[in-house]
Amino acid sequence: MPFSQSIKEELFVRSTRSCCLCHNFCGTKIEAHHIIPEGEGGKNDLDNGIALCFNCHAEVLNYNEKHPKGNKFTPKELKRHRDNWFKECSLPNISQEKESRHNESELNNGSLLNKRFDLPLESNGLIFKIKIEGRSEDIIDNPDLIELKPLCLKCELPLREKYGPTGMYGGVEWLVCPACGFKEKPSDIKSLAYQLRSIFIKKIKEKK
Repeated sequence: MPFSQSIKEELFVRSTRSCCLCHNFCGTKIEAHHIIPEGEGGKNDLDNGIALCFNCHAEVLNYNEKHPKGNKFTPKELKRHRDNWFKECSLPNISQEKESRHNESELNNGSLLNKRFDLPLESNGLIFKIKIEGRSEDIIDNPDLIELKPLCLKCELPLREKYGPTGMYGGVEWLVCPACGFKEKPSDIKSLAYQLRSIFIKKIKEKK
């Protein structure tokens, strides 16, 4: 028997109708897959279901144990992919995000900075949430201690990875806002992040 309509609805809502493996938005082109097949005792309940696009569904079913090539998706791995994606799809409360971002802390040795930056760059639609761990002198020597998380300027929500037509095997093609659909190329965001780190290190040096 297939999943009940209520189970499928729960899977599709929690995944925002996006594939739990490649994270691409599927719309109507989405399927509810039994993690453990019914023929092997799998149940038609939420714990045994995962939302997949056509490509990833075919990939999960494609493994031939008589002629193994690559590595099969195990039930445990599929559940972890699903649970991680469900967690990411649980969108944060926008008002709380705004409040925390505007409640800026001072930069002291060993402190964490949670601060909004409107970039003085050609970056229409982007802001970055910044987290720093370490002393200011360490940051100057190691810019990678500055963790940058891109957010949509309009919605103030984290951008999500969107894979290309070949799914997770073709690499991330866009970073997309889950609310308004704003998107930016990962390479462009990486370039902006590099420039922002330079700007931020300059500010740290000015404080010293």
